Amino acid sequence: MHTGRNDRLPRFPCLLFDDDGWLSPCDSEDDVQLAVEPDFLYDIEAAFDSRGCPLVLTVRDDERVVPHVTGPPEPGELIRRVRGFFRAWTNAPAPDLRGGVEQWLPGVIPLVRATPTRRRRREPNDPAG
Repeated sequence: MHTGRNDRLPRFPCLLFDDDGWLSPCDSEDDVQLAVEPDFLYDIEAAFDSRGCPLVLTVRDDERVVPHVTGPPEPGELIRRVRGFFRAWTNAPAPDLRGGVEQWLPGVIPLVRATPTRRRRREPNDPAG
């Protein structure tokens, strides 16, 4: 049955970006549950799987958040958002994002987890950024 979206399941790990540009890496569907509450699903502005495919998050009847692939890889958009996270939320440079998404994305996740973050988001017009 076709429901108007691609029902392919994502390949993990995946990256979730909220409306402030905060990046939440998820190694599994259980991590998605921990990162996103059903009532705040609208806060997630973008999500991508390990291939760079965009994801949509839906809530099942049992209130479990489920990610689904919605289209082909969008590496440019994923790279833009990863760079945006590092610029807005850290004082570290964004990692080298050359090559294929499937090669660099697994390395981005430990870097995101290990990089100290700012208490407040750096605004786009901040000259320090």
